[in-house]
Amino acid sequence: MISFNNSPTLYWAGVFFLFTSTALLTITPSLPDQRFKKNGIIWIALLFQLLLLVYLRLPIIVFNEALNPDENLFIVGAMTLAESPLYWESVDGCTSGPFNFYIVTIFCEVFDQPYDYISARMIGIILLMGSFFFSFLALRTIFNASIALLSLFPAVAFMGLTKHWDFVNFSSEHLPMFLLSIMLYLFVSIYKSKLPINKIQIFVFGLMAGCVIFTKLQAIPIAFCLTLIGYWLIYPKQHNHDLLKNAIILTTGGVLPIVVLVLIGYKYNFLDKIWIFYIENNLAYGKESYGLIHSIYVSLSDPINFFIRATLVLSIILLIYHVLFKRQLMPTMLGSLMALFILSTIVSVYKTGFMFHHYLLFLVFPVVFLFAFLLNDVAEYTKNYIIIGLSILATIYTIAQTSTILFSNYFISSDKPQRPLSVSKTGHQILKYSHPDESLVVWGDAGRLYLETKRTQGVRWSNSHWGMYSDSLQKNFQKEFIMELKEKPFPVFVDAHPTKNTFMTRDKLGYETNKELKEHIDSNYQLIGEFDEQRVFVHKERLIEMNATK
Repeated sequence: MISFNNSPTLYWAGVFFLFTSTALLTITPSLPDQRFKKNGIIWIALLFQLLLLVYLRLPIIVFNEALNPDENLFIVGAMTLAESPLYWESVDGCTSGPFNFYIVTIFCEVFDQPYDYISARMIGIILLMGSFFFSFLALRTIFNASIALLSLFPAVAFMGLTKHWDFVNFSSEHLPMFLLSIMLYLFVSIYKSKLPINKIQIFVFGLMAGCVIFTKLQAIPIAFCLTLIGYWLIYPKQHNHDLLKNAIILTTGGVLPIVVLVLIGYKYNFLDKIWIFYIENNLAYGKESYGLIHSIYVSLSDPINFFIRATLVLSIILLIYHVLFKRQLMPTMLGSLMALFILSTIVSVYKTGFMFHHYLLFLVFPVVFLFAFLLNDVAEYTKNYIIIGLSILATIYTIAQTSTILFSNYFISSDKPQRPLSVSKTGHQILKYSHPDESLVVWGDAGRLYLETKRTQGVRWSNSHWGMYSDSLQKNFQKEFIMELKEKPFPVFVDAHPTKNTFMTRDKLGYETNKELKEHIDSNYQLIGEFDEQRVFVHKERLIEMNATK
């Protein structure tokens, strides 16, 4: 497999060539010569943008190490679901929905890929490419292909060049972003079409909204607002006798995923787990924040979050232009869509009190759409060279926000084995005392142990992050964790809490800090040793078995 050192000269030469070629192809459809407006050039330009995105991300994709603890959560959960496919029975992602896990399982099983960070980031980049593709289709339908290409190019440059770990790891934002981009495309397709509403389109529109619920609950405000305006869209395009029929079709698509999940939960008796560990966990986020306005205000000074500053500046410019200069006091359908898209995205990002930067990924495409609206307004009064210039300036600005040191690579993969993952000292102990078809239990955060040993998770959580929060859910989480641990004699238990260099230290969160857990481990397990500050316990029955076979 391809690997990268700290200064991959040939790679950066390729970046320069592909970036320049993509930039030239992107501006070509906006040039006056009509020969450049043919569909062939447009699709080639889009293809180059997507190829540039992938090429820029290559060093990160092949860097087979965790960039965020959430990556371990998704990959380990997906590997477990391949053996025990019922989410909320064998796996629980707490605030993340089941579809983020199943998509990793499906990818790895269908394409026979190992459960590792490379596979997860391949899925992430594919979903990101899909989001750009459907956003292009939506923008081309609203405006034209040249505006669509020019407005997308700065976002492609940023998403390809950024090295911020929260933007480049596989996260729970990738799949909902993809589904929302499909919803936007379907909306504008229905809006612009002069034909009667396509019933398959409105069903899929509703279906995507329903699926968003089970990717990331935080994205519901966006899907909900798009769905509301989708109902509004149906009304003026229909005669009265078709209105109810199409509203039912849209609603059916939306509630179908919910009904299916509820029926499965009822059949396998885990409906209460959905409510407690998915709904309540998400609702608990943001309870201690100072409110939406305060969170936005604080984030304005965050050097990483230029998204909200760009959103506010572009929104103010467009509002002043359309209200004061064009005297458009009544919003258009597309104006309403854009306003709801922006507002609902801001609510989704900041409702929690702005805790993690990867939430900002939701703001990428609202900024792209606002920029496209601006380019379209400017194009009404000037030659296309002006909008080309604006796109170039926006690209330079976004590249500057990546804090990229040219010709330097932060993700060095040439000095370590990529596939399979190397096995740590703790991993060797797990392999020594457990069989391939057995599960592992980790108290703390050491998801890589599951991946390097290929052991599925024994309890629903592959880490105990939720056990460290001092809210009303903590006791319930720990109770469930210990109850599942007691259900069967797992051969190996690992306490991964180190003694220093983290806020999750052993003295605060080690297994001995929970009385019931300590009693169970001390009674049934024996400490084998400590390896890289991870304590390995082996079940006493397993030790007896191994001694008997010697």
